[in-house]
Amino acid sequence: MSIRRLLAGFCVGMLIGQFAIPVQAQDRNDLSRWENPPAPPVPTAPTTRTISIPVEATVAAIRRHRAEYMNATQIAAALKAGRDVAILPIGGVRMNGLDMPLGTSLLVQHASAVLLAERWNAIAFPPIPFGAAPDCANSPGTVSIPVGEQTAYIRAVVSALLESGFNRVVLLVEKEHSKEMIALVTTLYRDTRKIVLPAWMSVWPRDTGMLPLSDPEHAPALQALAAAKILGHSELAGTFTFARVRTESLAGAVVEELRRNGITATTWSQSAASQPATVAKFTEADVDKAVEAMRQEARKYDSFPQKFATYQENVRSQDSGKPWSLENYANSVAKSYDDPPEKWPITRASLPAAVEEEPPMGPDIQPVFVQVKLDLPEEASPAYLRKHRWEYLTSAEMKERMKDDPVVILPCGAFEMHGPHGMLGTDIITAYSQAMMVAKPWNAIVLPPVYYTYAGATERWPGTVSVAQEQIVRYVKAVINSLLDNGFRRIVIMGNHSPGELSKQIITREIQQERGRVIFTSDAEMAFSDQLGLALGYASGEDNATLAGLKILGHPGVFAADEPYDIGRIKSPFPVMAELMKFGARGAWNMSLPTEHLAVRACVRSGDEDKMIPVMREIAAGMADAPKAMSRYLEEMEKARNPELQK
Repeated sequence: MSIRRLLAGFCVGMLIGQFAIPVQAQDRNDLSRWENPPAPPVPTAPTTRTISIPVEATVAAIRRHRAEYMNATQIAAALKAGRDVAILPIGGVRMNGLDMPLGTSLLVQHASAVLLAERWNAIAFPPIPFGAAPDCANSPGTVSIPVGEQTAYIRAVVSALLESGFNRVVLLVEKEHSKEMIALVTTLYRDTRKIVLPAWMSVWPRDTGMLPLSDPEHAPALQALAAAKILGHSELAGTFTFARVRTESLAGAVVEELRRNGITATTWSQSAASQPATVAKFTEADVDKAVEAMRQEARKYDSFPQKFATYQENVRSQDSGKPWSLENYANSVAKSYDDPPEKWPITRASLPAAVEEEPPMGPDIQPVFVQVKLDLPEEASPAYLRKHRWEYLTSAEMKERMKDDPVVILPCGAFEMHGPHGMLGTDIITAYSQAMMVAKPWNAIVLPPVYYTYAGATERWPGTVSVAQEQIVRYVKAVINSLLDNGFRRIVIMGNHSPGELSKQIITREIQQERGRVIFTSDAEMAFSDQLGLALGYASGEDNATLAGLKILGHPGVFAADEPYDIGRIKSPFPVMAELMKFGARGAWNMSLPTEHLAVRACVRSGDEDKMIPVMREIAAGMADAPKAMSRYLEEMEKARNPELQK
């Protein structure tokens, strides 16, 4: 949140008296409301309908296991109770076949993390969305960044998770990228003696015969739809027709010949498979069966957290985990004489038989699906998602969309404490929902968001995951460069996090200097407009912006509004900062109280989002000329750079 808006909101709040209600000491110290947020009221709007959703997509499950929708109080309580397992999915946005969602890898890894978090009583963090995809980097819709930039960014996020109190961090990765992640965690251990485990846990059934598949080649397509449903987008099945699910590689026969001779080589994907394709269109019932099968498969990993803890203890108890010294070396040599010779060679035959057996399965969680009443705006409808959310477009659809020179929006936020009750993903919820709101008038496509950036003043609070400014610049620049290489012109970085303003400025200036290209930025100011304040009868802020943003993104009711009383004030922790700002000076600060970032306001009520969304839609419609202005600006900049065009 920007300082200007923070101080302005504070002044407006003082004028209408919304922060000044005194509270009793026992109420002030009672954290139970935020550790276990109450259930939201059932929607009663005329458009409400009842649908079936997986239990992992319910409000209660989302609040308990998905970090972006939890608050700092919940994270603190979870860590105190020993819930110290963090699952970080590593995804990708790339062509997986012309008819597959571009975000297939992202969706599958994120959904797998959610399923495992339910089984392990762990916390699933938002995914790292962008990675290296050199084999299809030139395919429509692929975002491919250098391996080094991806791994450096992942390491920064993992380090922040470890520093925040999560002792067991699991990187959920695709098997083909496992070596890169093993190299990352090995280096991390060498430098920090912190143990992190990459794992390629497939929760897709090994026996696909139990699934509604007329052709086994369509299994990845069904898995992508099931993953989307687990994540809360339940009605996408009817919007996809899959004519092929696999592409062939250039020089495939030569690659196989090399492999037979002990040589491996990277490949380059063709745009379509050459063999005759079968067509599949899955129903909701088909997807439900896949969700049930994935849930059952996830049970096979129930013992993993305990084995992880045992592994950590084993490593810590060995001299190999300590700094090298002559004494340690002498001790290790002495101990080796106690090992019988038959233990020295480690072969598959010498491993315990249990390695080859199916792990024991814990009790299932019932029910698999629940009936809920749902009232969603247009921006969360399947048709809207399939047109404007990058991960749900296919490569073939992206190829057609690129003919219209679409605007591309990259939401960037921060993952940080927002008061004792506000969601850790507040900044990205605000930026992401505004991006989805302007997507229609701009004819834009919205990329998966970058959740983890530099947090700044909230770094020492529970749940905050902060990444250094220079690392953010490198990561986002790599994404932007991939977009530019693939022919996108009008690119907008959208976010409202104050420390992120510096990162955005550095990114845009370096892109302009290195490539001579212009990148646009936008603050998510829509959710803080005076028009919203008039509609609500009180000042808009990050709390009601979250309320509206969640509904726009398809997760109504997740934010617990309806606070019984006000607590704290939104203010600068250093009053002299305001005086320094009058002189044009600005320094860093740390929040001394959580309510200095987001105060608790009793005026924010469930149902306010229904007043806000129509107003936000009107504001978005008023911004419809922005794409034309971007094009004119790019033309003027090109003329300024090219003397020939000035003639």
